[in-house]
Amino acid sequence: MAAFFYSLIETAKLRGEDPGDYLLRAALANPGTVTLPKSLA
Repeated sequence: MAAFFYSLIETAKLRGEDPGDYLLRAALANPGTVTLPKSLA
């Protein structure tokens, strides 16, 4: 699970986005489903 969050945080940094905002969008994108970084593009 830690690797999943690390991946999301590092993806946010690479995209030049705030990791907190990115994680919030990931959590709210599709509740109850797995969200991958590509899904948030």
